[in-house]
Amino acid sequence: MVWMRRVLAWLIRAATLVAAGVLALGLLLLSLGGSVSPGTQWVRSLVAVGDVIAGPFHRIAGPLHVGGPLTDAALNWGLVALVYLLLGRLLARLIHPRPRRTPSEGEPV
Repeated sequence: MVWMRRVLAWLIRAATLVAAGVLALGLLLLSLGGSVSPGTQWVRSLVAVGDVIAGPFHRIAGPLHVGGPLTDAALNWGLVALVYLLLGRLLARLIHPRPRRTPSEGEPV
């Protein structure tokens, strides 16, 4: 039963890392602008997936508007990526807490 909790915790960590990675890569591609054509299909697909990933948080708090479109996207997607990473870590720890290591005899405390 412990191995199932360990696997589930690993899957949650992996899924949230992938979600944050998609958001970070989408931001990188958007910020490169002229170097990467935003009209290519794979860039549009990645940005669409990023919008879907960030969607639940936009419906809760609404998108922040502080500057231009790139600044807004960087702030919103960056915050959402951070929230995903923190929530993923918290959920994984709740599902499978890591055992605390006790110092062995003779080891400094």
